[in-house]
Amino acid sequence: MIEATSCGGVVIFRGKILLLYKNVKHKYEGWVLPKGTVEPGETHEQTAVREVYEESGVHGTIIKYVGKSQYSFSIPEDTVEKEVHWYLMVSSGYYSRPQREEYFVDSGYYKYHEAYHLLKFSNERQILEKAYQEYLEHIDQTEQFAAVHPRCRLELTADSTFRNLQIVMHEGRWAMVSKEKSPAIHFVIRHAKLRSAIESFEPPLVEE
Repeated sequence: MIEATSCGGVVIFRGKILLLYKNVKHKYEGWVLPKGTVEPGETHEQTAVREVYEESGVHGTIIKYVGKSQYSFSIPEDTVEKEVHWYLMVSSGYYSRPQREEYFVDSGYYKYHEAYHLLKFSNERQILEKAYQEYLEHIDQTEQFAAVHPRCRLELTADSTFRNLQIVMHEGRWAMVSKEKSPAIHFVIRHAKLRSAIESFEPPLVEE
């Protein structure tokens, strides 16, 4: 038996879920969630973000860990036991581009009930159900927080100035916050309390 680990994302924009259509001759075809194998030196979060981008062209931002699914399949002379770790993510638009080298022939965003019935595998439907509930709860919590904190507000905006922020933690010593797109920003945080706050930060959902 061979044990393998993959990571993937339930990516949502404006309440719709990103799906990919995979067509592998003589194996299977159907709608799936983006996921892929952990590479040496990667964290599960890094793998999930990378695989979502490689398979769909979408830059996903992780909101929280959802859970894991397990399944097995046969290969010549052996069986593979696969464990998949899933993350709730949001994107900044409906754009997607299927990775045809990996037999993805279509992609798109679908309403929850459409996505649920389109998904080929039952374990991915279960993950979608859990992730979407987490998504709705996170929006509700964000709205409640904004309602009782006069210095904070929840703003739905089309302004993309501060989207696609990347936060990199380096061995518990510093945090780097960066954004490559104009206006580009890069700064390093070494203060212990600020670094700790960033490590535990759960970003609110801001959607158009």
